[in-house]
Amino acid sequence: MDSPLKNRYTVLIEKQNILKNEFPSDSFLISYDLILFVCEQNSLGLEVNVKNLFLSASHSYSAVRHHYLSLLQGGYIRAEFKPHNKKTKLIFATDKSIALITKILEC
Repeated sequence: MDSPLKNRYTVLIEKQNILKNEFPSDSFLISYDLILFVCEQNSLGLEVNVKNLFLSASHSYSAVRHHYLSLLQGGYIRAEFKPHNKKTKLIFATDKSIALITKILEC
C-alpha cells in the first residue's frame, strides 16, 4: 500500500479513536452525528429544535433519544425553551462539543 493512502487511513483511525474515547459506546457515531448537526446548524445561524434534531438522524427514535439525553447530561449540547413559546426547545452546541469537533479537525 502506498504511503499517502496509508497515512490517510491512520488519520481516519485517529479521528475514530478520539470519538471512541469521548463516547465509550459501540454506537458513538450517533452522538457524533447529532453533535455535528447541531454545530453545523448553529454555525449557519439556523435554529435547531428537538424535532429537527431527531429528524436529522437516520437512526431509530429510541437510539437518538438515548444519545440526545446523554449529550445533554454530558454537557455537549444545551436545550432552552424558545422565547415566547414554551412548547419548543431549541438546541445549542456548547464549548465542549465545539472543542471536540476542533480536536477531530486538527488531527
